[in-house]
Amino acid sequence: MQLDKFERLAQKIDTLLARVDELARANQDLTAQLAQKNEEINFLNEQAAVLEQERTQVREKVDQLLNRLDGIALE
Repeated sequence: MQLDKFERLAQKIDTLLARVDELARANQDLTAQLAQKNEEINFLNEQAAVLEQERTQVREKVDQLLNRLDGIALE
């Protein structure tokens, strides 16, 4: 009778340890995915900064051209 209890306890412990291993692997996978997504976010933020800078430069050039046209129209 006591041996049966120990066997059931051993089985439960084995099941628990298997679940802990499974969760540890899942955690490693999620950590790797998170790191990859953070790299993607950083890349996209850098791209957005470059595009914002280009947009500012284009806006400045358009403003310069419009000012030149205004100068021509007033003369």
